[in-house]
Amino acid sequence: MTPDQTPEPFTCKLRAAITEPGDPRAAEAAIEAETLRLTFAAAVPVIVPLREIEKIELHDYTLRLALEDGDTIVLRDLGYRFEDFLRVLHHHRNELILTDMLAAEAIRTPDLEAEFIYTAGPDDPPQSGKCRVRLYETALAILPESGEIMKIPLGCIEGDIGLEDYWLHISLDNGGRLRLGKMGNRLDFLKRTLEDRFDILVKQTAASLAELIPDFETGLIRHAAALLRDGRAVSREQIETQAPGLWQKLAERIGTIDEGALAHLLSQGDPTKAAVGCKRGLMGDLTGDMIWFLIPIPTSRTLAMEAITVQASEPVADGEEREEETAESGGGNATYFFHLDDPSANAETSDWIGPFNRAFLAVNFRREPIYLSDSKLQEPRHRSYRYSLKRLPELRMLRERFIGRVSHRTPEQWREDVEELLRFAAVSPQETRRWQKGA
Repeated sequence: MTPDQTPEPFTCKLRAAITEPGDPRAAEAAIEAETLRLTFAAAVPVIVPLREIEKIELHDYTLRLALEDGDTIVLRDLGYRFEDFLRVLHHHRNELILTDMLAAEAIRTPDLEAEFIYTAGPDDPPQSGKCRVRLYETALAILPESGEIMKIPLGCIEGDIGLEDYWLHISLDNGGRLRLGKMGNRLDFLKRTLEDRFDILVKQTAASLAELIPDFETGLIRHAAALLRDGRAVSREQIETQAPGLWQKLAERIGTIDEGALAHLLSQGDPTKAAVGCKRGLMGDLTGDMIWFLIPIPTSRTLAMEAITVQASEPVADGEEREEETAESGGGNATYFFHLDDPSANAETSDWIGPFNRAFLAVNFRREPIYLSDSKLQEPRHRSYRYSLKRLPELRMLRERFIGRVSHRTPEQWREDVEELLRFAAVSPQETRRWQKGA
């Protein structure tokens, strides 16, 4: 079944027990888009949100669904419908989880059956099993038959993709390793498709840079684009080594757009440890490409993020998707500030770039789920972000470290607010670090 096909409405007879060790009773089960409905004779139906199923276990054709509230649902006696039931249940639940993981982008390669072996680090035990592999525009999704879904941003893949003994070998920038195999002739197809996506992302990055600084040497832009592919943050030192002069050109060009905001942040922080990234917008040509800078400010233990959008030859300050910004949230253009641990402010650039870069890639550079207050997240229109917080540890990290955002209304107002925020961050304990203007 491909992900663009909605499974047929699925119903079947079975026996079910709610919370072990209850006795299974005859029931009709119906798997719907977001729920599992169990209907018992002469009783109110039990409706289980698929998002609340923490784990699916199977043994001897009996399913055990562990729920987040601690209850367990036991399903048995499905007969010949067992495999279909399990397939449809996984499909609907996985699609919801991918939505919660902010994977709302075009699918380039529908699901391919495979086996995977994943190791998070040198001291971690490997995870393995059967899975489906799905390639989005900027991410690779691994959907195991059992276990947690993995969404790997293409910007987090290091180096070339290897092929050895009929397994694809993929190295990640956090030290993780992923192997995919048992795919037959689709293995070569997946390798070629991944490499084609990398080429496209590099070309898109090069086009963004060339549009922003059209008088810069084309060959050096290509070198920089390979480093900056799809949102990878690169240190100033790396950029200046691979493309001498590009950093300065970018900073000068952005200075004509953001009315000196980037230059001010660099003067407040440590410009030698700053980093730059380039990321295509969620809606392609409609949202443009974002050039963004990370600047550590050791004196206040903060990290500043400043961005512009390159779109239709008219770059604008900040890359926030406009549909995410409302008058209530404070305007469309803003600089974002995050807490840095004391060691991070003085560490090598690569030590703190990686975690923040991976976190921004994991949330696909959406800022709304980062800055919304806890009370705003309880509103019905933000329900999806509450589920995202459960699924994405990277989003939880960004929210925990978020200090505040300073809107670009006028240069004078922006500078005054930045100074106020930095003073606040320098003296406020971490647990009360959310800044509010004038508070």
